[in-house]
Amino acid sequence: MVTDSNSKSSPQIYMVTDSNGNCDLAFMQIDLPEGYGPGMLLGEVFMRHYFTVFSREKGEVRGK
Repeated sequence: MVTDSNSKSSPQIYMVTDSNGNCDLAFMQIDLPEGYGPGMLLGEVFMRHYFTVFSREKGEVRGK
């Protein structure tokens, strides 16, 4: 979960290129119940650039 609303990323992290050389955003909007959104699915494209820690016990994901 990204909790810092001021987090910044460069285009090299959030843009991907398809087999035709076209660029596209590497995240997608997801529908969430009212009061919990808006939300974005970041996924592997972002995590591969950071050290990521998953904690099932605490139910959290942290990165550095």
